[in-house]
Amino acid sequence: MTKSKTSVLAAAILIAVVGTVYLEAVLLFHTKLSDFLRLIRVMLIFASMFSLSIVVFHKAESFAAGCFYAIVLAAAAAFVFDLFLSHGTVLYGILFKDRKDTFMDFFNCIIHVNGGDPYSLGCIYPPLAYIVFGLFYILTPTAMRTESAFALRSSQLGMMEFFFFSLIVVLLLATVLYSLRAHSWRGMFFSAFTLFSPIFVFAFERGNIVTLAFVLTAMFFLFKDSNNVLVRHCAFICLALAAGIKVYPAIFGFVLILEKRWKDSAICVLYGLLAFFLPFLFFGGFSQVGVLMENIFNFSARSGYHYRVELSNTFEFFLVRVFGMGDMGEKLSAAAAAVIVLLCGATAFFQNERWKSVCAFALLTAIAPGTSYIYSLVFMAIPLAMFLSKKDFRRIDIVYAALFAMLFVPVRFMNDSLYYENTLVTLTCVLERVGAAAIALVLTFDATINLLIKKVGRTI
Repeated sequence: MTKSKTSVLAAAILIAVVGTVYLEAVLLFHTKLSDFLRLIRVMLIFASMFSLSIVVFHKAESFAAGCFYAIVLAAAAAFVFDLFLSHGTVLYGILFKDRKDTFMDFFNCIIHVNGGDPYSLGCIYPPLAYIVFGLFYILTPTAMRTESAFALRSSQLGMMEFFFFSLIVVLLLATVLYSLRAHSWRGMFFSAFTLFSPIFVFAFERGNIVTLAFVLTAMFFLFKDSNNVLVRHCAFICLALAAGIKVYPAIFGFVLILEKRWKDSAICVLYGLLAFFLPFLFFGGFSQVGVLMENIFNFSARSGYHYRVELSNTFEFFLVRVFGMGDMGEKLSAAAAAVIVLLCGATAFFQNERWKSVCAFALLTAIAPGTSYIYSLVFMAIPLAMFLSKKDFRRIDIVYAALFAMLFVPVRFMNDSLYYENTLVTLTCVLERVGAAAIALVLTFDATINLLIKKVGRTI
């Protein structure tokens, strides 16, 4: 399906209407005007969004990409208005609930390096991550190494350490995100809205090293197909390092298996094993592997609903907390999540487009673990870039565009703080949960239907 004038016009009108209603609702919450002035404002908003949507559709690679861009721009405009009108408090809907704990993933990990035995403290990162934090530990004055992580954050040198870490990571993020979209104006736009998406903002607020793991994973995708053997091996090493920092990027090694690159797959596995196990020599030896596994298991058993996106927790939130199904809801949640995760993983090998396989793998890094926070969805930026770059269009792509938008656009409607048994859950968290679960279901459905009708020669 091409971008016909009728379909573009209809989509632009729809997006302009939805965007106008949403933005007007935001403005109405903050400002009071007469009916006449409100009508003028609505007309101006609609005209602006309609014109912008037409321009975006004209420049986009496909109709689905145009829908995604238009939704992003409309939602971003409303969010910026709300940001100023709320004097910044709208950001609370995206940030961590403990307002005194900002950046503490970074500072806690630096302090955990002290003594060379982070796993006795219950830490859950692989040792390669603590080697990275160890570099900043070396930069920490001796007198401060025995202080609390909060004391380090409050110090001038501590904040400068975090500043340089963040500066390096943001520059690397902007570069790889730009490169994923083929070094064009689309790359700049993609880099901008991705970095300001709730997923990445939450990762920055936590000071989590998942952003560095994402950079390394993106470099794997950028260079794994290079004609230069040395560059290809550098790409494999990048994926190994990403897995050595956060473990779950290792799943992207299956991309090489999908491409039937058996030798490269074996090399990548070798690099991954070295990146994961060798750093244990700096933190008590290989005996700490079992301790790390135990720490991860204990961490995965944590309860709670805020900022979490793993599938079992998502189902449990709705079935147990919202609909009050009790123990039966917990059992159904665990069973349903296990089935969907298995199906999503299995059908990833039978998708009719490569970006869908990558999307399934990226989703599994977030929805499969026992405990997974919003920032785990950062890897979804890679299949999103692949999706937006494709030239052809299928009707189901509209669904994917809407679901990707649900993950990456900042959306807030008035007071979005919801409470279930004294647990704070924001609208952002709910949208991320629902969006991730919905994409997993659509991917599974898409692959299953296409497998069933493959012999007929048709696709949905």
